[in-house]
Amino acid sequence: MANRSWRVCGVDLSEVAIGKLNQAAHKLNVNLDLLVGDASEYKFGPARFDLIVLFYHADRNLFPKLVSALTPRGLLICKLSLRWDTGARLTAFGTDPLNRDELPSLFPGLHVLHHRERQVRDRGVVEFVGRKEVLEM
Repeated sequence: MANRSWRVCGVDLSEVAIGKLNQAAHKLNVNLDLLVGDASEYKFGPARFDLIVLFYHADRNLFPKLVSALTPRGLLICKLSLRWDTGARLTAFGTDPLNRDELPSLFPGLHVLHHRERQVRDRGVVEFVGRKEVLEM
């Protein structure tokens, strides 16, 4: 995206991941705004992004910030863990995967373009693409 003159911001908890992304950007001679930190603490600001990509960060408190941060007709693409078997014990400490069919309800104001849930081993994965609706005046 940065090669196509998009302004790209990356936020990740992993210093290693951000470091690798920075090295790749340097090799490609593109500028990226990179931050090591928790996406839920990032200052998104209203109507700032045409596209937000969220992978495996299922903080329900973050979702309204993402919708607010999208420009009109902006896209949100995400892939998150999903609780597939409601009786299964969670294996990772502190995880709270989404329930089946929960994600679309967490993004009011987005028109669902794609929503798919599937089982992967003892867990599930949800893939979602939504477009911010344009309010008619």
